[in-house]
Amino acid sequence: MINIVRVAFVALLLLLSLAFVYLGAKTLKVRGAWSATVAKLEGKDGNGGQIGAIEQQNDLLANGDATTQVTPLWPGEGRPVTAQLKEEKPGVRQLEVALDALLVDRGRVWDQCKRGQVDAEKGEASVKIDAPTPHSIRDGTLLYVFQKAELDNPDAPTRGTYLGPFKVTGVNGQTIVLSPAERLSPRKLEQIVNSQSDWVLYEVMPSDRHSAFAGLGEAELAKLIPQVSRPGYLADGKDAQADTPPEQISQVWVRNAENKGKFDLVPKKNDTTGADEFAFEPNATGAGEYDLREGKYVGGKFVSGRFYLRPLRDYAVALRELHRDIWEMEDSVLAMNTQLAAMKRAADGLVGEGGQVASRDREIVALNEELQRVTAERDLVQKQSAATVSQLASLEEKINRLLAENKQLAERWTAEQTEAARRVDALTGPVRAGR
Repeated sequence: MINIVRVAFVALLLLLSLAFVYLGAKTLKVRGAWSATVAKLEGKDGNGGQIGAIEQQNDLLANGDATTQVTPLWPGEGRPVTAQLKEEKPGVRQLEVALDALLVDRGRVWDQCKRGQVDAEKGEASVKIDAPTPHSIRDGTLLYVFQKAELDNPDAPTRGTYLGPFKVTGVNGQTIVLSPAERLSPRKLEQIVNSQSDWVLYEVMPSDRHSAFAGLGEAELAKLIPQVSRPGYLADGKDAQADTPPEQISQVWVRNAENKGKFDLVPKKNDTTGADEFAFEPNATGAGEYDLREGKYVGGKFVSGRFYLRPLRDYAVALRELHRDIWEMEDSVLAMNTQLAAMKRAADGLVGEGGQVASRDREIVALNEELQRVTAERDLVQKQSAATVSQLASLEEKINRLLAENKQLAERWTAEQTEAARRVDALTGPVRAGR
């Protein structure tokens, strides 16, 4: 009995030994495979290590490719940031700086907003914000509202339209109520009521930048910029005319390879947002890393020359002045319409049956009749006057003839009287002498 137990125990030990040997061999094989993998990753097999390559790749992602960064990644350089990304291969740190520079004065933007019901008289609208959730918009916030541009359909593209500033007057979950913050013109109210595409809400009025339109051709600009303003955008970055003022000549920051520049790129902290920013500061010793020169960047390389720099626009000021001009014209039109209505009423009073024109016409008819009567009387008086003058002339002739005859008679009478007196004297002379 004891021998059988011993034999069974020994057989069990042999079986366990075989299993142990198998597992040990398997472990050695796995360890060898992992050792080979580790050696391959570490590059100990002479083929180059993957860990080192991954570490280099991580460093490249974090810090960028220093061999291609000939300029700072800067939105104000006049090149699209996307072009700089392709040319200079920046890292996460450079991208964070560029992102801060792009967003530092942009404020929050909500670009997934669907317009709901609109008050056709006041322009008040309800807007549902699909994203983000929550939207974090508070009651009383002032927002700048745009109609989103839809360029997917080339046959009937919808241009982005500025609808004006709105004040948030109600918040209910993801739905807010917007009321116009300015007096709406009839045309603007019509745009708000008839807008079909989604809306975009801006916390800060978007700023004008050269990089936003850099690299766009005429066909692309035609979808974004009206014809009246397009020439300036097309000429941006092109050779400047001889009479172009100095402030419209492109100047860019250029790295001074000899460290004899006048400026340095210095990190700064934004006092308002707390974001990390960069600014060019003068170098007092003249050993700076950057200079400001006339020219531009092409393909990441500086090209010296005189290139036109489109003046940037302050959209908030421009749109406010436009709103003021529109209402001045609206008021002028209203005043002109009021004057026109008054003139029409005056014209109706002049032209109607009981108006002044008809009254004057009747007076003219009466005056014409009076004129005819007076003319006839005048003709009769003239005729009578002519006859009287003729009679007077005849009478005057008779009077003159009678006067002449009377004169002759008087002379004859005088002569006869004288002769009679002489005869009397002659007859009576002797008688007087005899006495």
